Amino acid sequence: MRACNLFQKSAVEYRKSINPPYSRKDLLPILATIFILVAIPLTVFAVFNIRSYQPKAASQSVRGVSGDLWADVILGQRDFGELSRGEILPYNVRKVGGVLVDRSTNPGRAYIFDAQRSRILGIDLAKCYSGSSACSADIVIGQPSLSDWGACNRDLSFQNYPTRAPASAQTLCGMDDGVNSPDEILSFIGMDLDGGRLVVPDLENHRVLVYDNPWVTNASASQVIGQTDFTGNLCNQNSASFGSPENQPTASTLCFYDLAAGSYHGVGVAIDAKGDLWVADEGNNRVLRFPKDKATGLFAKTANLVLGQDNFTSGTGWDHKGSGLNQMANPNSLRFGPDGKLYVADGGNDRVLVFTPNPDFTNGMTASGTFGTGLRVPYMGEVDPSGAGLWINDSQHGKVVLFGWDGATLKKTLNPDGGASLGEIGIDAQGNVLVARSDGTGASVYLFNNPLVNPASSLNPNRDLFSPIAPGEPNGISGRRMISGSGIAVAANQLFVSDGAARILFWNNPTSLVSGQPADGVIGQRDLETLEGNVIRGYYTQIKSDADSRIWVRTDYNVRVFQAPVKIGDKLIKIIGYPFNVLGGGQIPETRDSPGIAPTAHGEYLWISEPGNNRVFRVRDPLGSNPVVDVILGQEDATSVLPNRGQTFSEGQAPPLNFLNAPGALSFDRKGNLYVSDHSLEASGNFRLLIFTQSVIDACTENNTKVCFGPFAAKSFPEKSSQIAATWEPAFDSTNRMAVGYNAYKHGGFIGYYDDPTGPEILPTGYLRDFTILPLGATFDKFDNLYIVDGNRSRVLIYKNPFNTDPGITPDPTIPPVTNVFKKITLGSDDAVDSCFLELTGDNLWIGYNPSCSKNLTTGFRFTDLHIPRGAKITNAALIFSPNNAVPALNLKLKGVADPDVATFSTSNNPANLPTTVAYADWNITSFGSYEFTSKITSIVQELVDQENWESGKSMAFVISNNGSATAGPLISFERDSSWANIGELVITYETSDITPPTVAITSPAVGAAVSGTVAVAATASDNTGVTEVDFLVDGTLNTTDTTSPYSFSWNTTAYSNGSHTLSAKAYDAANNIGTSATITVNVSNAGKIGDINGDGKVDIFDLSIILTRWGSSDTAADLNKNGTVDIFDLSILLSHWGI
Repeated sequence: MRACNLFQKSAVEYRKSINPPYSRKDLLPILATIFILVAIPLTVFAVFNIRSYQPKAASQSVRGVSGDLWADVILGQRDFGELSRGEILPYNVRKVGGVLVDRSTNPGRAYIFDAQRSRILGIDLAKCYSGSSACSADIVIGQPSLSDWGACNRDLSFQNYPTRAPASAQTLCGMDDGVNSPDEILSFIGMDLDGGRLVVPDLENHRVLVYDNPWVTNASASQVIGQTDFTGNLCNQNSASFGSPENQPTASTLCFYDLAAGSYHGVGVAIDAKGDLWVADEGNNRVLRFPKDKATGLFAKTANLVLGQDNFTSGTGWDHKGSGLNQMANPNSLRFGPDGKLYVADGGNDRVLVFTPNPDFTNGMTASGTFGTGLRVPYMGEVDPSGAGLWINDSQHGKVVLFGWDGATLKKTLNPDGGASLGEIGIDAQGNVLVARSDGTGASVYLFNNPLVNPASSLNPNRDLFSPIAPGEPNGISGRRMISGSGIAVAANQLFVSDGAARILFWNNPTSLVSGQPADGVIGQRDLETLEGNVIRGYYTQIKSDADSRIWVRTDYNVRVFQAPVKIGDKLIKIIGYPFNVLGGGQIPETRDSPGIAPTAHGEYLWISEPGNNRVFRVRDPLGSNPVVDVILGQEDATSVLPNRGQTFSEGQAPPLNFLNAPGALSFDRKGNLYVSDHSLEASGNFRLLIFTQSVIDACTENNTKVCFGPFAAKSFPEKSSQIAATWEPAFDSTNRMAVGYNAYKHGGFIGYYDDPTGPEILPTGYLRDFTILPLGATFDKFDNLYIVDGNRSRVLIYKNPFNTDPGITPDPTIPPVTNVFKKITLGSDDAVDSCFLELTGDNLWIGYNPSCSKNLTTGFRFTDLHIPRGAKITNAALIFSPNNAVPALNLKLKGVADPDVATFSTSNNPANLPTTVAYADWNITSFGSYEFTSKITSIVQELVDQENWESGKSMAFVISNNGSATAGPLISFERDSSWANIGELVITYETSDITPPTVAITSPAVGAAVSGTVAVAATASDNTGVTEVDFLVDGTLNTTDTTSPYSFSWNTTAYSNGSHTLSAKAYDAANNIGTSATITVNVSNAGKIGDINGDGKVDIFDLSIILTRWGSSDTAADLNKNGTVDIFDLSILLSHWGI
């Protein structure tokens, strides 16, 4: 969603857009405030500056208390402080905004500004270059961990709006708390080194930090410039609105705001030859110098020189920018040349200024000229260490250029994969150049190897440092973190949410969810970590449920219907697609539009909105064989598509209530009335919410034989000065109270609620307390819990009965907790095809029929290391493949290999000859998409895990054979060699009502004890649900089972040879979870048996050779009773000696 066209707003518009959680009783002072503000000269504001306006301090956020209007649970994020899209990992980045290389080692250490995650990643380039997979960071600055943490000041969600979370010596802020569209704000910085110290401009905290020891995770800054202490985070240390007369700079303040360069927003620092600190103070349109105290090594907190302004107390906002050589407009970075000249990237003026000391720099001095040509929003890259010139990021032209020191000779041009590069560039000790790419959804660091050829055209990078991710490693897609979000629905005790990864996530038991809980499954993707296919397509995908637990999904092309409860791999029950026949003649052709749908209670009718065609229409019998359009709202006929029927209306003039302009979300209230949000993304439409009553629609369609066109709405929530009704999806509780979010591009960030939406009141009764940006989807469950999907913030907010109603509904039976196991085939070793001959494949998996030898194929797939408890209740299982070519229908049979730990396939272990399970599944497939689930193999997997010798961690194998005739089963290939995502996969879901294994430990005898005779072996065991039995093992072999506590057995050690033996125990619970003790070693030392001289358990008394071996051949060795005579053949003496 583009924000650039909305960056400039008047103060009045701005203040309308950030309504805090007020109730109606607060409106009088608000309106009075707005009236006063109208008289103030209007100043243009950026939409992301909402934090500077603090009309009323909000109360501290409270979580977990119903009825307090605070959200109680958050999904899609770790907690309420995070807002990142997808998983945060050591080897992925989001909106890279600059690279600095410390060349004190070879090739160096790179500091990479990961803007959207408010962190700096430190990478040892020697280690990075030595591998071929994505480079993983060694340290992180600004966050406590390399994984899972990425919020500005550890709280990016504005939980206590309008009060920002305080900064600290260990935090950074690269993304504004209130930004509307994070992916369109491209933040960038320029760091520098002061010897071994790292100097960092902390963009959204309006400060510069100095790290004495940066190469550690979660480093603490030692000094702060621009704020009085480490907690400060305000522009010019002032809470007044940016650019207002009350918010003016001093020699000790900084303001890193950008109004000139749109969504490109950055600042930089530089250290001069004397060690002084220079800062490009973007929002104040100036450059400051902070001298260093040579004795302490600290920078002064007060600047002693200013460029771009005449003094230290003016400069904030547009009114103080200029284009003269002694003026600046959003300077964003700076570097010193080898001759001491200062080069300043004056971004708002599309130029680089050159300041020449004479002999020193002076306050407000005029630049001696400009550097470079044809630049658009330039950013200082780096001084080339070879002396060749100055690198500049020509951001708006999407290239990095090297100019010679004459400022005119273009020496090199780098192309960072066709995208914009922002922030400084890094040059390592070997002369390789590292360039950040930030635009769109792209984010990485590109390596250009030295030597760089003299280009006639631009050079492409040699490598992407953050790609490819090693096979099997997390890739940022998961069921725990969302990627944006739009639609939401509840049905059959499941919560469904559509997000930007072309998928629908679902959670079981939504009323008992906890914050950060991963989704239980997914629709539209093969698994929770893959992004492919287009089953669920469209950024704004609205979801609805009906009274029969069907889930209706609006995609770009059609409406797809699923039956809840849903499991991974379930097939949809209906596709409702274009074109639609129109009652009385004609058709509505296909259009790629995906905002709103609203099915009636039992699917008798389906309403669909088309923003691009400025209409809403009703489909009769959408689940039947002959759906037909019988109502069209907003137009006079089936072919007209102009907004407001082609008429224009001046400001303040409302269009008639039967006109529409870009209608979006649709909803039914509890009385059967249809609500139409007469506006859609990004900020188009009439900005109102219309109600079409059920009685009007019924009258319009009674006995109709042709379409009913353009009925009038009964009520409008219109655009007003105090409330712009640019609504998203309304939701209604059991009392018909309405909750609805507003478009942050037009209106404020709080969910409004209306106690009686069908009454005369058009203003909200009040607001929920959580700050939101694009709350696109909303729904209540039958218990009056409210679910909000906050699109650009990639999260779901759950309010537990926020209005303390009593719907009188009996709770649903709980769906047992489940665990999903996804496992891919090991490349080249776990698949085989019995075709014309046995093929141990290394590239493709073949199923079906091979015409070259007229043979039906039997294909085997083996999946190793499956951690599923013995006897677990399997609720879902299927195989997943990515087809490589489409063929006619196939009729296949799937079975499991009966061996619970089948070996790798080979000529002696041919899958066609292996014993198989009794359970089987038929798979009749008629068409192929980008990926395919087989028929469910749940019963097959259940049979396998129920086997006595199944243990968690063993392997499973399956065979697919052709059921069809020899001529009916063509050949099909499943791609598996080009991409990890395409490899054949197994999904198993099992109930995990108890997944905690018992704990067990041997308590007696002690480790290393010497034992003999009969020994008491004891163990302790415990479990959260109770221990059912304990197995005692000697030397790894089961000896005894005890089912009652205390657990013990009597061990007859005489049955074992003298020497070392091991003891261990296994404990089981009712869910077949197994706990295994540590293994201890003891020493068995028993006296020999009668006549067993060599200790082998046999009587050796009459075996002279053994006796001689045991005692030697001397006479004295055979003198058992020590009487001086040989007793070896004296049986009585021998018997007496051995105690007989």
